This record gives sequence, structure tokens and C-alpha cells, in this order.
Amino acid sequence: GSGRDCLGVLGSANALRDRFCKESGKEIDQTWAVFDKDDLDKTKGNRENFEKAFCEASASNIKIAYSNECFELWFLLHFEDVDATEPLPRKNIYKRLEDAIKRKVDPDFEYEHGDSSIVDIIWQNGDQKEAIIRAKGLNRHHSGHQTEPIDANPNTLIYKLVEELESWYAYYVY
Repeated sequence: GSGRDCLGVLGSANALRDRFCKESGKEIDQTWAVFDKDDLDKTKGNRENFEKAFCEASASNIKIAYSNECFELWFLLHFEDVDATEPLPRKNIYKRLEDAIKRKVDPDFEYEHGDSSIVDIIWQNGDQKEAIIRAKGLNRHHSGHQTEPIDANPNTLIYKLVEELESWYAYYVY
């Protein structure tokens, strides 16, 4: 939600990691950058920046959890399957997410982009395990076809970050 492009997100991730290392006097185990593809493929410069972000992340030891086309794809996967072979514009993702929540949670629900209350709805009513399975299926499809991340629509790697967080939670809580 920073409004930065993917390179700006990486720059912030690097700066925050450096600050935390300095303040704590310790190394940071992992650094993640989370961003959307959005409509970056519309111009050559934006497309190049998106591709450059993956190179810079690798060089900076930053893991990426991106969504193509938008983060709400991850939310939608909590409720239903998505066809990996058909590009899914964000307006369609928003509509499908709204319809899924209307069917399963609240018939009066209206999705408003940026409304953080959606997180509670997903947490309480969505199926995270199914979302992970579905996201892995999308990613497997695009990896199998060697699709570049910017062209891999629909796809999300948010599940990788979620699985990592779950493993740390399990380690420290159980």
C-alpha cells in the first residue's frame, strides 16, 4: 500500500533491512518484497523495471512475493479456483472476489479497493490451505511454460511468504 513501484518497494526493503540490522546489531534472516504487477506491461520502461526488480532482488538477497495482476488475486484464491490459462484483469478479480463473498459470506457485500476490512473477511471465511494449493497450481502452470513473471497472469507468489510465516509461527508457538 505504499504506492511505490516494484523498484521502490525493493529500495524500501533494502533500507529497512539495513536500518534494522544497524539498530539491532544483528543480521536479518530474510527480507521480502511484496508488490503487484498491475499494468506495468503497458510501456517498455515499466516492463523493464519489473524485470529489473527480480534481478535486483536476487542480487540483494530479497525474496519476492508478487501478484499478477493484483494482490486481490490472493484473496480470491481463498474462495475459488482460477484458470491459469486465461489472463485475468484486476477489474474481473475485484468482481469475482465481490461475488464470492456475496455468495459465501454476505449477500450485501460490496468490494471497495483499499478497504482493509477485507482482510478480516478473508481471515474468518476464506480457506488459506486451498488458496495455497490454488496459487501453487497457477505458479506450476506458468513455471512449466517458462512464462516470465510479468506475463504470468494470473499468478501470485504470496503463498510462499505465507508458508514461510507459518513455518516460523509453528517453530515459535509449538
